[in-house]
Amino acid sequence: MSSLNLCCGRNKLKDYVNVDLNKEFEPDLCFDVREVFPLDAESQDEVLLFHSIEHIQKFYHRRLFKEIHRVLKPKGRFYMSFPEFRIVAQYWLENYKGSREFWTDVLYGRQENIYDFHVVPMETEAVKVDLIEAGFKDINVAQEQPECFNTIIKCVKTIPQMSYEDVLQNDIDKIVVLVK
Repeated sequence: MSSLNLCCGRNKLKDYVNVDLNKEFEPDLCFDVREVFPLDAESQDEVLLFHSIEHIQKFYHRRLFKEIHRVLKPKGRFYMSFPEFRIVAQYWLENYKGSREFWTDVLYGRQENIYDFHVVPMETEAVKVDLIEAGFKDINVAQEQPECFNTIIKCVKTIPQMSYEDVLQNDIDKIVVLVK
């Protein structure tokens, strides 16, 4: 099984190819997920993107999801997580549990390095639209436990359906080859 842990940071996982842009984290592969991945199409069984999408400018989200779709095998699984902006913003406003500094970090990132900034307020319904557009299906949403202000999404790579015309053209192409 071949699986990716994208934007791993210091959170490297055993039995995964850990990917990060920051060489200081010593990832297995170092590349920018905003660009075309240096990986073959349909080469991965599973892709993880945990607590990273909020660090990537919105302009790149659809492209990133399409690239993840490209490298996943048919029926491959994609998991992602992010802080749900609406909930976190409300907790910050309320100073929920007297933890204003914590909620500030969740809203804006810890800002420990140049990559540790949240640049996009994440909202599940908008993410689901982008995932469907990229070719994902069976989109399941859950709250991360015990931090229920974080959302986890699991989805599956759609297998392209062949139309009646595709099937006919495929048969015609085979007949033409046989006749030659």
